[in-house]
Amino acid sequence: MKKNTIEARMLAGRLALENARNNAEIKAALAQYGYNSARIQEGEDTLNAAAEWQQTQKDLYTNKNELSRQLAEDEQEMLAVYTNHLTIARFAFRHDEVWQKTLQLKGNRAVGRARKLDQIRTFYRRLTAPAINTLKKFGAVTEEITQAQAMANALVDVLSNRQNKLAQAQQATQFRNQTLEAWNTWFDKFSRVAEVALADQPQLLEALSVEVRS
Repeated sequence: MKKNTIEARMLAGRLALENARNNAEIKAALAQYGYNSARIQEGEDTLNAAAEWQQTQKDLYTNKNELSRQLAEDEQEMLAVYTNHLTIARFAFRHDEVWQKTLQLKGNRAVGRARKLDQIRTFYRRLTAPAINTLKKFGAVTEEITQAQAMANALVDVLSNRQNKLAQAQQATQFRNQTLEAWNTWFDKFSRVAEVALADQPQLLEALSVEVRS
């Protein structure tokens, strides 16, 4: 479903409900067929539910997109810092099998954002004080390592939050579609009744966003 189409239909629905409630002729005609104030309120509640899920979905996707932008920017900086520290560590521990295994210095780097960031975070988490002291002998700066450790943890948190927002947005889309379908069902019944109630006043059907069936 296109968002603009959904929002246009919601707007048309709101106008129809407003006219059904406030236009005396329409209100009287519909009431004779059971569409009194309570029934109109029922339709409005159904439409409001769909509108709320529509807004929730939009907000969640906006948040997800903001997190994606932040992630893309910070990830490039993180990779540059990590590559530098990785190069230093590989040289500093070139004769130390234990540290090579602990810091995952050998082999290709992980593929895929989630695995890549997890590998980076693991590297910095395992850099103990003795290891950092060794790296300092080859040009590493303690403050930069500390900052990188914090950045690695933050990036994984951002990625996790982004995935959570995406999952929530997808669920909101499902709920939006369900509530919109309920509204469509309600409005279809309402339209059919309006056609009968206002059969001799077709011009009033336009105020209800009802197309006269041929």
